Formats: sequence, C-alpha cells, structure tokens
Amino acid sequence: MLRIVRDGENVQVGQLEVHVMSAIHRRDYPQPDAFNLVLVGWADSDSYKSKGFVCCLTKSRSAGLLVQAPAKPLFLEAALGPVMRVALFGCSVADTTADPFKFVTFAEDSCDVNTTLGREIAFPPDGRNKFAACVRPAYGDVDPVRLVEWMEMAKLVGVDVVQVSYHIVSKRTLDVLLYYESTGFVILAPVTPAVRKGYPPRGFSRPRWSHKEDVEAWMDGWVTLNDCVHRLSRYDFVAILDFDELLVPSSPYNTALEVAQAAADQYPQAAAFFIHTYVVLVDGPPTNSRSLISFLRYLERSVSNKLDDSGWGASSPKLVFRPTRVTSVTTRTVTPAKTYTRKDLPGSSYKFLHYSRCQLGKSNLWHGCDIERVSDRDILRFEPQWLQALSRLPLSRLGFKRDHAADITKAAAAAR
Repeated sequence: MLRIVRDGENVQVGQLEVHVMSAIHRRDYPQPDAFNLVLVGWADSDSYKSKGFVCCLTKSRSAGLLVQAPAKPLFLEAALGPVMRVALFGCSVADTTADPFKFVTFAEDSCDVNTTLGREIAFPPDGRNKFAACVRPAYGDVDPVRLVEWMEMAKLVGVDVVQVSYHIVSKRTLDVLLYYESTGFVILAPVTPAVRKGYPPRGFSRPRWSHKEDVEAWMDGWVTLNDCVHRLSRYDFVAILDFDELLVPSSPYNTALEVAQAAADQYPQAAAFFIHTYVVLVDGPPTNSRSLISFLRYLERSVSNKLDDSGWGASSPKLVFRPTRVTSVTTRTVTPAKTYTRKDLPGSSYKFLHYSRCQLGKSNLWHGCDIERVSDRDILRFEPQWLQALSRLPLSRLGFKRDHAADITKAAAAAR
C-alpha cells in the first residue's frame, strides 16, 4: 500500500538529491501518443547527471501493478555552487487508455524494490479560450486589502484562474486565499523547499540579485512557477505576475485574453511575449488620495518602459506565454519548444504597472528614486467596476476595516 504524500510534501528519490514536488500529466510532452508525466522539483547537479532513476506508475493506491518507465532529464537551471536547483524530469509509457494511471512512486534502479511513498498524479484542467496567471510564492504576511484588490482587478481584466503557491502565511493572508479558492478563482498550491541531506529545514525568502547566498531563494520560486506552467498547460495563455503588479489592457481591449490573442494572431509562431514594465513609485504622498482603492492612489508612472539610465523597465520584463509551446520558465525567461519564438507584447495594447518603492542597494543595481515620471489616469476607467466588484464581497471578513468597507459600498452605489 502506497502512502500518498500530501500537497506541499516532497518525495525524495532513494538516496539521490532529487526531490519531486509534483507529478503532472501532459498529453504530448515529452513524447507524443503516450502517457506522459512531467516531474517538477529540485536536484543538485551530481544527482541530475547520475545514472538516473525510474518512475513506477500505478492505477491503484494498493500498488499491486507498477509500470516502470525511465525518468529522463528535461531541464536543470544553471547555478554556481552546491545548491538545490530547479529540475524537471519526464516519464512516458505507451498507455493512453481511458483508465489512466493515478499515482506514481520512484526508485533508483527498479520498481521491484519495495517503495511505499508516492504521490497523486495531477491532471491539468481544460483551459481552452482562457487566460491564467502564476504568482510567485506567498509567505509571511501579505496585506489582505491589497490582496483582495489585486484579485478583483485580475478578475476584471479577464484572468480566469490564478495559481498561488504558498508557504507559512499569516492567518489573515490565508483567510483571503482560502476565500478565493472557495470561489474557484484561486488554485492553492502549498510548497516546502527541498532540503539537502545534513542541512537544516528552510523556508522562503526574498531573493536579491546582488546576494550570492540567495541563489536557492531564486530556485525555490522558479520551481513553483514551473509547477504552475505544467499544471495550467491546457490554458491558452498564462502570465507570470506578482501581487504588486497589474496588467492593464489599453482601449479598445478590455481583457488580458484579448490582448494576448491579438499578439498571437500577429505572431503565430510565438511561444511567449515579453511584457515591459512601467514603474509606479509609492514613496511620498499619494497623487490621488481620494480613491478608496490603494492601487489607484498613485497614478504617476515611469515615462519609459524600456531600458533607460534609471535601470527600470525592459531590464526586468515579465511574461505571457502559451504553455504548450514552452518547456521551462523562470520569472523573466522561457525556453520555447521546437521552433517557436519569443516576441514583445505590442506596447499599444496594454500597460504593465509595477507598484514599488525606490531601491538603492549595495549593488547599486536599482536607481529608481529619481526616475522621470508622468501622470497616467488610464487605469481609472476600471475604477467604477472595481468598486462594484469589491462592494459585493464580505469585506469585513476579508480584512477590511468597517468604515472602509462602508465607504466602498457607498461609492459603488454612486458609480452605478
């Protein structure tokens, strides 16, 4: 009898430093006309390049019949030093019957070895003609008001589902995430960073480009993004976003799907589109202080969304991609499959706003405090609908103060 691990637990493959976070079914990748699994997790370089391991697939938790398939390396993120890296493996068997495999376990050499720890296979939902978003891991405390505002704006611009990976969040943050999970808008994916033998347990931390010791922090976030890519592989388009970023369609477009589909029609061979960032600095007094929506209190953005002397902009683009056309991702890059290409999302169709404080670190990498700014009120066309969407929620239960919730209800009624 297999013990099936819970979501958020990793399965280590024997004595190898290979830790599988998820096993996700793919229809035609890595092999056409086969039952495919993509294994997402962590590995060190030596284990990734070792003689390998096998997948042991079964249709029953009792593990009476195990079908063996070699686990083939698909991707290992480059990194310096002995760190746990993003690793992807693929297992394929010639079984495409109507009764699919449901569980998988792993062994270094043979499924004849007594293996008792396995995981349930994830089957991606149908996402045809839909737009999804992957969010980097949430941990600690995320302001519930901003989180609710972000969710409602995402819904307003036509995002159909958001996958949120999380690790030890505050109660008020979890309450919001569970609420949106209950509505079907959020897919919650608990995650625990893998730990090398002899090393202490660890959580998530905010990585910095300038700190070599943050390499694993980047890797941890990218593991969750690759899980999201394959878990949402049947959606037409997927974006990688953070909770301090808004993808705002520009007229005549009203939804993210319309923006992405127009780009796909223009570039039919594109696997992914780079999204260039305007920065909205939230230092100093708000420029639209009367707004009841915190995102709308600051309307001054950077003049350019291209790489300029400030260091902001195209130096850190984000992505919208077609998941069946990419094999791996990081926050700002994708690996296209086959002969597909990467293009810029046409700038006239959207504005991508990153709400941030200016930063001056030791590396002198970010020079945001004195960037040239311009007032941009285009996003205000969404304010009436945004207020109305908020007014329909149980705001007090989601962390809004009573007076704030009452003001939103009044403003929404006046905007009708």
